[in-house]
Amino acid sequence: MAKVWKDYPNTTTPLTAAELNRIENTLETALQPAALTNAVATLNAAITAVDNKIPVNVPWTNLTLSAGWSAVSGHIPQACIKAGVVYIRGAVAGASTSSWTTIATLPANMRPAAQQFLGLALVTAASGVPTVAELFCGINGVIQVPTGYTTSVATTISALPLVSCFAL
Repeated sequence: MAKVWKDYPNTTTPLTAAELNRIENTLETALQPAALTNAVATLNAAITAVDNKIPVNVPWTNLTLSAGWSAVSGHIPQACIKAGVVYIRGAVAGASTSSWTTIATLPANMRPAAQQFLGLALVTAASGVPTVAELFCGINGVIQVPTGYTTSVATTISALPLVSCFAL
């Protein structure tokens, strides 16, 4: 039951009786079981919306390879999500210098929120000279070796392993 508030004499309170009554009525309404149920439902819907943006488990999916790249036999490039972590596996081969910067593209639901360093790979160029490749995945899902890491020596790559993981 609502208390009847009265104005204090000589305006010693910053709130009038009408304001105190309005505040009390608002609190009583907000604390009704139906209002609490609606508030909980709204909160649960917001949590579900956030959860739906971060897939928890997605099975292994073949990656789309860029022109000039092919899967190494028995090592098809794939990605999956387990407990909100993206895992990448497989190996690629066959790119020439003109096309080896872009390797593959992750599906939209597996793309990182910020650029991810995926690792280093020691690859052998056609001339037999070892070359270090630094792999990144951008927010667009493109797995690539930045342009500055390609060399005129690396005309073909015999096998480039793709093994990495990152949290969504």
